Amino acid sequence: MEQDKRWIRVELDNRFEKFRPVTLYARPHKGWLAAIRGAIGMTAEQLGQRLGMSGTAILRLERRERDKTVQINTLERVAAALDCDLVYMFIPKTSLESFLDKQARLRARQHFASVTHSMLLEQQSVSESGTAHQFETYVADLKKHPKDIWM
Repeated sequence: MEQDKRWIRVELDNRFEKFRPVTLYARPHKGWLAAIRGAIGMTAEQLGQRLGMSGTAILRLERRERDKTVQINTLERVAAALDCDLVYMFIPKTSLESFLDKQARLRARQHFASVTHSMLLEQQSVSESGTAHQFETYVADLKKHPKDIWM
């Protein structure tokens, strides 16, 4: 089961890598709708006719896109009217594997801080190398059950 999830993360990471850096795909200042409409010389009224809307409604859509308040289904309709595909995607800032490892290590540090404190109160201790090994084992176990690290 964990191998399947890891394989999925690796496959997704490989796909995401093609889209980095994301700044290459940044939305133009005026928004994609206005940029494409302007580039092909289509007026707001003409696009409105294709969509059964007024030119004023198209200008409002352009503003909503710039303000990030437009709905995805509306963008899909506009994209189709402009003979475009709408791509909606989350691009992780790092690999999913790195993100998972970072979170597992955070949880492990929290757990070990608590355990270490308790052991010190009881005047018990573990060697540094033993602690490091236990820590890495605990991180590996957390990564096998990732739902436990997002609490």
